Amino acid sequence: MNNGKKSQHSKHRLQTDKGNRTMSKEHETKMGPVTLRRKAEEKVASQPLTSAAMEELYAKRLLHELEVHQVELQMQNDELNAALAKTEAANQVKSTFLHLMSHELRTPMNGVLGMAQLLELTPLSDEQKQYVSTLKLSGLRLQKLLQDILDAAMLEGEKLDSVQDRFNLHDCINDAVQTLKKAILVKGLSLDVEIDKEIPNDLTGDQLRITQILLHLISNAVKFTSTGGITVSAQIFGQEKDALVIQIAVRDTGIGINAENIGKIFNLFVQAEDSTNCNFGGSGLGLYICCNLAKMMGGSISLESIPGVGSCFKVNIPLSL
Repeated sequence: MNNGKKSQHSKHRLQTDKGNRTMSKEHETKMGPVTLRRKAEEKVASQPLTSAAMEELYAKRLLHELEVHQVELQMQNDELNAALAKTEAANQVKSTFLHLMSHELRTPMNGVLGMAQLLELTPLSDEQKQYVSTLKLSGLRLQKLLQDILDAAMLEGEKLDSVQDRFNLHDCINDAVQTLKKAILVKGLSLDVEIDKEIPNDLTGDQLRITQILLHLISNAVKFTSTGGITVSAQIFGQEKDALVIQIAVRDTGIGINAENIGKIFNLFVQAEDSTNCNFGGSGLGLYICCNLAKMMGGSISLESIPGVGSCFKVNIPLSL
């Protein structure tokens, strides 16, 4: 009888264990793989780690952080490259637009100037002559602005080339001065030209671009000077192999420029001050063109200025012997 009770007790215990295992499996099924994995990780984490295991875990963590950092850097590089590509494309579109529009506008402008010159040859009253003179002057100013826009667009797009020819620097400077001499004398300003006699008559360089720089600088001096005078000078600044570095300077007794504005006036479409454009006009292209033309020829440009005293622009250009 005792044996029967023991048998029944063992059978009951087996059924209980089996039921517990069944309930455990059902519980695990309800928990799902994610919860089971987390519990397994917690169980492993609760156990003390050996030194080697800790080092391995630390290395894996560092590797993961490095991979995440590399992905972030790659994403940032991709964004920067995309932004740079858009900027370059926008600059190219702008340069192309300016180049095309300046050409399209210059053609009818030449027609206007041609008709004004023909009109001058007809019998005109004094009043009509004044009208024609104003028409020509306005047309020439607009023509110069269009040329400046074209040059600025070509310089920005690096499409302007420097042509090297033999020329006489003395004649180049004197011709540029003569072109603007009337405007200087009309304002009652004095004019001095000082060219070092040691400068050879025959040099190699870009005469057209040097003349362009001179015309811009002298025009600026005339615009911003109401009393006193303008001095244009040239001297030998140094020598590089088979070339002389010539320093051409344009000095005036005009309004001058504040020290904090000197660094930015060679930028595109920039005036020294907002009031400058209102009082004297200008597009902010001239000095940008001068700076980039000088660089294109392997030279440089600088400015010394004192407000109320005057300014002096110095251009250093290497010219081959």
